[in-house]
Amino acid sequence: MPSETTHTTPDVTQKDSDAATKKRKRQSIEEDLEDPSKYPELQLDDDDSVDHSNLIFKEPLFKKPTNILSIAYNHHTAATQERKDIKSKKKTTMKELHELHKLFQSKKQEVLDINKQLKASSQKVGQWTSKVFELELQEPNCTWNEKLTKLKQFKVQHGRLPEMKRKNDKIPSVEKELALWLAGIRTKVNKRLKTIMNYPHRMAALEELGIQLDKSVDDVRFDTMFNKFLAYRREHGTWKMPSASICKESGDEELLLLHNWLYSVVSTYRYHLHTKNVKDVKRFLDLDGFSFEQPYATNGHVFSRNTPPFDAICRRYVENNGVMIESDKKILAEASSKSPSKGKKRGPNKKNRMKKESDDGVQGLKANDEVKPSSDTLPIEGEKKKAVQETGDSD
Repeated sequence: MPSETTHTTPDVTQKDSDAATKKRKRQSIEEDLEDPSKYPELQLDDDDSVDHSNLIFKEPLFKKPTNILSIAYNHHTAATQERKDIKSKKKTTMKELHELHKLFQSKKQEVLDINKQLKASSQKVGQWTSKVFELELQEPNCTWNEKLTKLKQFKVQHGRLPEMKRKNDKIPSVEKELALWLAGIRTKVNKRLKTIMNYPHRMAALEELGIQLDKSVDDVRFDTMFNKFLAYRREHGTWKMPSASICKESGDEELLLLHNWLYSVVSTYRYHLHTKNVKDVKRFLDLDGFSFEQPYATNGHVFSRNTPPFDAICRRYVENNGVMIESDKKILAEASSKSPSKGKKRGPNKKNRMKKESDDGVQGLKANDEVKPSSDTLPIEGEKKKAVQETGDSD
């Protein structure tokens, strides 16, 4: 008859009994412990620099120790049991940590897999976003898209972007329309309005054409004219420009605009330096051979006078990051008061002058009609009357 294999299972009751016995033993040891502080011989060394953890104690050497040694044995047994309890706790904790580590590795791999899926999904969303942006810029019956198309055509035709010129300048209607449109977009960008910030593909389409949306209209115009000034120097080899009258006679509208801009810039940077951007002032100072003390653009006669050190003042202004010292303020104030154009009353322009002359003529005629002179006041009649009186003759 085949033998039967007996499988033994852990006796839970026996384990509980052993645990209870150990607990009672610890409690008994703790109760039997006598306070070692009563005995000088039992005082432990407080010097932590000496390591005693490598000492091994197997069993008591004396079976019937003295009272002091017996107390020491008891404390040694209690300390040994405490160490066993700590090691047991560490073993349990390490086991839990091992399980947590396995769980951590599992979750870590799960996160890596999710990241791969998320990356693929993000790429897919990005592709569709790009496609949507592309089609939105091609959507018909859209005013914005129509303006963008006109803008592209304008740049291809003229080789530049639309410029916001002076009000009195003759600007083609298309250029004026596009310049005003771009000015409005820049305002929206500076104000961070959702109507433009929520559609980055529109901003990107404009930036691809070389449009800087983060600058104001004045900043853009300054950059445009500054670059034209650099181009003038490259072409003519000098910063000096013809007088205003010569620019007018040439019929070159762009040359006249550049002349007027340079004249205005030099004047304002001399006498109103405190209002100017430090970066723009430095751009002029970095130009080879350029000086704010020279009359590069004039509207007439260049008056001979002692020119203040405008360049040195501008350099100090840049070095002080836009702060002017009091002595420089005084110099510029005095120079401004002595400027030939200071205090000169500008006469009426041609249109107003003609209107004034016409009005004066009409007023003169009205005055003659309202005051009718008598015969005595007429020169000829007066002379004739005087002659009659002197001779005594009459008609």
